Amino acid sequence: MTGFAAPQDRAELMEIYDACFPGERDFCEWLFDGFWRAEDTLVLREGGRILSAVHIPAFELALDGEQFPATYIYAAGTLPAARGRGCMGRLLELSFEESRRRGHDFSALITQNDGLFAFYGRFGYLPAFAVGRRKFGAGELPAGYRLRRAEPRDAEAMLALYEREMRGRLAPVRSAEWMRLQTELFGETYVLERGAEMLAYCFGERQEELLLTELVGAERELLAAALGPCTAQSPAEGDAAPFGCLLPLSERGERALRGTRRTPYINLMFN
Repeated sequence: MTGFAAPQDRAELMEIYDACFPGERDFCEWLFDGFWRAEDTLVLREGGRILSAVHIPAFELALDGEQFPATYIYAAGTLPAARGRGCMGRLLELSFEESRRRGHDFSALITQNDGLFAFYGRFGYLPAFAVGRRKFGAGELPAGYRLRRAEPRDAEAMLALYEREMRGRLAPVRSAEWMRLQTELFGETYVLERGAEMLAYCFGERQEELLLTELVGAERELLAAALGPCTAQSPAEGDAAPFGCLLPLSERGERALRGTRRTPYINLMFN
């Protein structure tokens, strides 16, 4: 049986999240405490137990000032013992019905790994989103430049850099509050300045090495080198690494995808 989750399903859904995304318990608790909504969660039940779940929060994509309601497919997971039975496929199909009912133009997601592009392609998703990935060695800043950790007060200037970079791209709409939230989530968030002008920012985290999950701004390479050695992800131009999938759900969505002049971009969606 498929349908929406209920508030009392929270603990069971957290168990599914833990099974599918191990090692993220602290983030799982943060997510379910602050952002989870039962009415944005589809589940498949069998014998009273949830076997599979997918979260479908709404967001907006924009292209040249025009906004497009969309569904974000997030934390799609099935208990290991129930995999291979088509559970997630049934939930995805149900999500498309619900997204169209809500008037959404797109369904979008970020893949957990490259092997999932083929799976989502079976449902019509295109690997439309991409990032450029590059390794940087250690470097020094030229005189007059300053690198510092980002603060909540930087959110407006960081948002302005993001919006400038997204011109001509189909990309998520963000707010200053959203940018402030990212500074809480990422432990290595920096801005690069020259005088009073912000030139670049990054959201990063240390894994085996420093990964700059998002690096944006005209002087992004200077910022990355100052933090190097590291690997950095930036909005892409031309051929780049696929990063997420997009499924148009309406004619309006199909026109927008055809009309984007630069490579579509998605990131920082709790990925």
